[in-house]
Amino acid sequence: MDWARIMAPLSGGEADRKVIAAAAAIAEPFGAELAAVHAPADVADLIPWMGDGFMGGVQATAVDSIRQAAAEGEKAARAALEACPYSNKSFISLKSPVWAALALEGRLSDVVVFDDGSARGKGPLAEAFQQIVADEQRPTVVARSGLKLGGVAAVAWDGGKEASRAMRTSLPILQKARKVVILTVPGSSAKKCDPPRLVACGAQRGRCGTHAREGGEGGQRGYPGGGRLRPSPPAGIHFRRNDADTAEFGLSVAISLSLNARSFGEPMSLSRIVMRLARNPGTEFSGGDDHRGYALTAPLTPDGHLDAGAYAKARDACVVRRFAPDEDPADGRLAKRGARWFFDYDDEDPMDDEPVYRLGEHRFAVGEYVTVTDEDGRPLTYKVVEVQPA
Repeated sequence: MDWARIMAPLSGGEADRKVIAAAAAIAEPFGAELAAVHAPADVADLIPWMGDGFMGGVQATAVDSIRQAAAEGEKAARAALEACPYSNKSFISLKSPVWAALALEGRLSDVVVFDDGSARGKGPLAEAFQQIVADEQRPTVVARSGLKLGGVAAVAWDGGKEASRAMRTSLPILQKARKVVILTVPGSSAKKCDPPRLVACGAQRGRCGTHAREGGEGGQRGYPGGGRLRPSPPAGIHFRRNDADTAEFGLSVAISLSLNARSFGEPMSLSRIVMRLARNPGTEFSGGDDHRGYALTAPLTPDGHLDAGAYAKARDACVVRRFAPDEDPADGRLAKRGARWFFDYDDEDPMDDEPVYRLGEHRFAVGEYVTVTDEDGRPLTYKVVEVQPA
């Protein structure tokens, strides 16, 4: 099994050359295609906000600015790719809707390479990184200094199905490594880990140099020298410089999911959140309306925020119902594109999307307030009146 297509999302910024170089380093041993994908800002993302107060000249200026920036970014991204000496390469600039096109390109690629800033939630591709890793769950490489193939690879292993799937996905690059070291954390999970079985599996696939090491107590230490096993994307491959005291690992492949209770087998729980229209001065709802609102089903963290990791595993169960006395209930789903959350009532019609202002930062507890932009483009405030297990 080989990799045939390595995707490098580009923004037209300074980080593009670093991402292209890393993608070429991964593609070259396989003779794979380096697919440079320019992901510009999308004019469609403005549509939900184009309501009252955002019309005419303001709207035209905003749209023109986005289009001009996209054209300039495409030109810079093309130049960065042309400067790369790797021959088997291609370029595409995505058109609106960018999020859908990006998802398709990711699904058609074996691995997606991002810059370090995007992985840290910074820069123009931060939302694209979240989309590819959390929503699409594609194998992802973070282009950091020291990335190389053919050295020693460290694999964090907890025995779960996600880790197993990611292990199989990563086999092409593990087969290129000089040695593969499996790192386990005994006692941190109820799952059956059995590192010797994984070693035998690796040997059957040409990794005769594979061997296992055990980490420390409490599910924290895994790397020699006291390093920690950091969270990694769902069913993905996350390459980074090893942070242990030893320089043995030139390449670390964290195949286990995040080391939290949920990834070790605790059942996922969903919450039912009811929000009713609060006082909205300057509108016909200046006194509020308890008969208008939303009933949302979604996973929450212990402190009451939306759990993005759990959402990625249970999207079909994350539903919303909009209710009002003068209309039939509207049933939709909680949706997420990058870092942007919204209520979606029709997959084929972006015009019906209802963005929720900084929904990922909201704490869903009784008495808290949430702002939802309705189908007419008006931001209206709702009060959380109920949070119960679904």
